[in-house]
Amino acid sequence: MEALLSLKLGNATRSKKTLEEVMSEISRNAQARGLTPEVLESILNDE
Repeated sequence: MEALLSLKLGNATRSKKTLEEVMSEISRNAQARGLTPEVLESILNDE
């Protein structure tokens, strides 16, 4: 997850997108790949 965020933030600095646009794109991609709020909560609670 950290690697994906790092890549997306790197792309954002080169593409002139706003942080909000980048975050929305990440959210849409995660949802399209099946990441639900429940799955995310489970991942975060496993730490």
